[in-house]
Amino acid sequence: MTVTNDSEEDITLHPGGFGAKLVAGNEQSEPSSGNKTGGEFLSGVSEEFQILFLLKRTSMDEIDSFRYKFDDYKVGAFDFIINLNGEVLPTPVPTPTAVPTVTAAPGSGYTRMDPASIGVDLFDQADGLFNYREARVGLLEIVRGEEARKLIGEASEFNSYLGKLDPGFEYALARIRFDYQKGADHDAVYNLSSSKFVSVSSDGTEYKRAVVIGLEPDLDANLYPGASHEGWAAFQVAQSDPAPLLNFGRDSSGRGGLWWKFYE
Repeated sequence: MTVTNDSEEDITLHPGGFGAKLVAGNEQSEPSSGNKTGGEFLSGVSEEFQILFLLKRTSMDEIDSFRYKFDDYKVGAFDFIINLNGEVLPTPVPTPTAVPTVTAAPGSGYTRMDPASIGVDLFDQADGLFNYREARVGLLEIVRGEEARKLIGEASEFNSYLGKLDPGFEYALARIRFDYQKGADHDAVYNLSSSKFVSVSSDGTEYKRAVVIGLEPDLDANLYPGASHEGWAAFQVAQSDPAPLLNFGRDSSGRGGLWWKFYE
């Protein structure tokens, strides 16, 4: 059996002991008696799988050793280096590539009890095989009360019919920027929606959502990794609440996510 490697010379594998005798060009060397030979190392490998390996020169100046790397269904996987004397040499162990660990930025904004101020960008990371996400999210501006009601009325005449506020409540608008930095892959679209944000009262009660259309620019958008979007989202809060909060990305139990002061 003859296999050609990248040196343009043939390596002949002699039968009767796989790797026990190698021929490169016209040079032939017998295995030395003091070391484990390739034939001994690979005893039991099925004939039909003996050709499924990778020969790689480890010297650019002369042929002095070859690296064998293959899988055999009977005896498993092998990866080793053998020289022309049939001696099995230590296989270099590759240095593992360091995997960067992404952690949330220190400071306020990562718990309900310590919300960030308006104008502060927070780092968001969601783990999961198909929904992995890294993003930077910022609450840029809020508009509340009569001014918010006026802007909503100008956005669409239908807003006065879609969802009327309960007595004692008022609108609160948030201008939000979302930088979608990384997803599960380059084609992982993230559906940014105002429904993923929620307003919470200062005493810990989740507010009902406000039904509003026509705000420009609207926060809702579909983003690929690397894209950014900025827009308005509408909420309702109690008129008597001096310090409501705004959250993004909490889990199903209400924990975690990003938290801002929804007041100035």
